Amino acid sequence: MVQLTAKADHLGHTIDASLYALWACRETFEECDPLVEEAVRISCIWYIYASQRMWENCQVRRTFGDAENPSPRQRFTMKKWYHWRNGLKAAQLQFPRASTQEMIQKVLTEIEKAERGE
Repeated sequence: MVQLTAKADHLGHTIDASLYALWACRETFEECDPLVEEAVRISCIWYIYASQRMWENCQVRRTFGDAENPSPRQRFTMKKWYHWRNGLKAAQLQFPRASTQEMIQKVLTEIEKAERGE
């Protein structure tokens, strides 16, 4: 699902499953207190394979849900992007397992690339 999302040629393409990235990162960095290592690792997978798509979603404030539904709609925002990035940096300090450290370092590199437009 993550790799298909990365391969979608435009936002909103039928194979774009960005909503799952939003759910994963929201659960990991906004709702888990304290951070849960396995949740961080799941969010890392989205960043490793689809960081550029996540960056694009945040830049355009991509919104999901029915506009007619009065409940709050789910959306990517730049505020979330930076909050999640800070959560990754906090996780880097919190979880010593080598494979988690490697994942987080790879993600931080991918985030930098996305922010530079690479």
